[in-house]
Amino acid sequence: MNKETISNFINRLGMYVTPINEETIVSFIHGYETGVRNTTLTNQISNLLSNKYMISEPAMGFQYQIKVYSEKCELSWVDGFVQIVEEVLQAN
Repeated sequence: MNKETISNFINRLGMYVTPINEETIVSFIHGYETGVRNTTLTNQISNLLSNKYMISEPAMGFQYQIKVYSEKCELSWVDGFVQIVEEVLQAN
């Protein structure tokens, strides 16, 4: 995972996806991981949500875990995603 690329993405979402929502963000992340041939980011998101926040990883993937986290924190899905990715980046 390239920390600079992911940091730029979450800090400038509108430059990378439009509209800014769950579907476009998930599409970007999957495209990014396919392009770099590495699923480290989604694995780290899922691991953080499973281990720290006790949100299990269902078959629906990291986006569902972010939905659960966001609902618990009373955040939009996008804001929850940004918070979790910032936490993942800080841990690396």
